[in-house]
Amino acid sequence: MKPNVTDTATDAARRAPFVWGLVAFLVCAEAMRRWITGSVPADLSAYIAAADVFARGENPYGPALFESAHYDGFVYVYPPGTLPLIEPFSLLSSRLISAADVVVRTAALVFALRWVRRALDLALPTAWLVLLAFFYQPVLVDFMAGNMTTYMFGAFAACMWMAYDEPEWWHPLAAVGLGVVLAFKPMWGLPTGLVLLVRGRYKLAAGLLAGASVVAGLSFVDWHGEVLVDAWLARVAAVREHYRSADLLSLAPGLLPVAALTWLGAGAWLVRRRGRQDDMLWLWACVSLFAWPRLGTYSYVFVLPALGFLWTRWGWRKALLVGLVAFGPLPWMMRAFHLDFAHLVLLFVWSVVVAIATGVELTRKGGMRPKTTLPSHVEK
Repeated sequence: MKPNVTDTATDAARRAPFVWGLVAFLVCAEAMRRWITGSVPADLSAYIAAADVFARGENPYGPALFESAHYDGFVYVYPPGTLPLIEPFSLLSSRLISAADVVVRTAALVFALRWVRRALDLALPTAWLVLLAFFYQPVLVDFMAGNMTTYMFGAFAACMWMAYDEPEWWHPLAAVGLGVVLAFKPMWGLPTGLVLLVRGRYKLAAGLLAGASVVAGLSFVDWHGEVLVDAWLARVAAVREHYRSADLLSLAPGLLPVAALTWLGAGAWLVRRRGRQDDMLWLWACVSLFAWPRLGTYSYVFVLPALGFLWTRWGWRKALLVGLVAFGPLPWMMRAFHLDFAHLVLLFVWSVVVAIATGVELTRKGGMRPKTTLPSHVEK
């Protein structure tokens, strides 16, 4: 290893406590702001409003949602089986939920990035990765909107941690809970489950499926005299029609199955080339976005591990250059000029480029070793 790389890594580790202090200050300040002002992120307000309406015995996919005191212009789009899970929100103040959200959300991000760092053997301590993530627009948008994506990222990382760790008796039970979480956004759960199957972790995959099945089963329960599946599907259709999404289902529906088969075929080829137990195959899940039926800005949180992987192969300068579509001023400049949809299209094209680059590097089984590995004595 080059001395300057070692010195830089050691210096970064030495400064990590100060970075943790900065992260803690920012998170606590935002939590206090929410608590004092009563501010609730838009998507989070939809969850609280849906919980309020459901707890009153009404349909949160219908007009009753608009009459909730917590309604703030956004609707609830997750399956009916998730409603009993969020119903406890109706017992808590929105101020408390909003303040707690930023703390728990940060914890999920820290956990996910800590696992990604270990899996990729990245040089920067976790604290620095968390700070960098706050400059990544999809992460920041998710924090601002209060969506579920960061929690999905944490659940995905937890599944990968168990898949690549020594089996424990409690892992399948934990997988059931993670399956429930990932059922909120099934497009996160599907690639996660496929990775577990490829790894031969069948008990974990079964646990994940069991958790998702709980949500699916609850979706068909007669809640307060009504099965809500049809109302939910109608709401999803209305949201898709109202909000423009840069995905193949919206732009070119005929290409969506082609993209899905391409991703599956690439995964099969990687498994054959690298072997089922290869430590890097989980990255295949992180480049699946181009085959998703719907994408928002925060969906691209899933690309973060792939960018970290390219960093280990190309060095941080080239990886940062590749990531400028989502890092730095460009996303916010496009947003300021009301080019949000153009940026979504750009993100979609960018995700395809990242997927191809990641796939090429993964096929180079004997390729470059990570350039940023920490010496063994440096604190992880």
